[in-house]
Amino acid sequence: MTHVKKIHVSETYPLRQAILRPNQDLEQCQYPGDLDENTGHFGAYAGEDLVGIVSIYQCNNQLLLPEAACQLRAMATVERVRGMGIGFKLLQRAEEHASMLSMKHIWANARTSACGFYRKAGYRIEGEEFVIAGVGPHYTVLKDLS
Repeated sequence: MTHVKKIHVSETYPLRQAILRPNQDLEQCQYPGDLDENTGHFGAYAGEDLVGIVSIYQCNNQLLLPEAACQLRAMATVERVRGMGIGFKLLQRAEEHASMLSMKHIWANARTSACGFYRKAGYRIEGEEFVIAGVGPHYTVLKDLS
């Protein structure tokens, strides 16, 4: 049985590094906005083990939206729990956080390999594929919350 709870940003760093940025130092896994008042960090636990993370930032995307929005970042689950619905639980908690901030949209720069997951969660793909240096190919995904 897994549960999702709010966590301190420092608890996200080991999974950010291990899963998302294995070729970078831990310090490079700290993102602008991590400590902002409206930022939320959430962890999924299987027993005592942290098996998934997501962070959500109040961050508009002027290329996509004129309204206030939140950005998902550092969404990751450990390989042994993938396909068990934990990622969807994390997304749901992040979307609840965005709704509490009265945001109308939520967006992310999603790895191309994760686009199917985001589509299943109700997100749509926006624009063309692009590459984030040192990380790989991505698409922007977007979901309306209102």
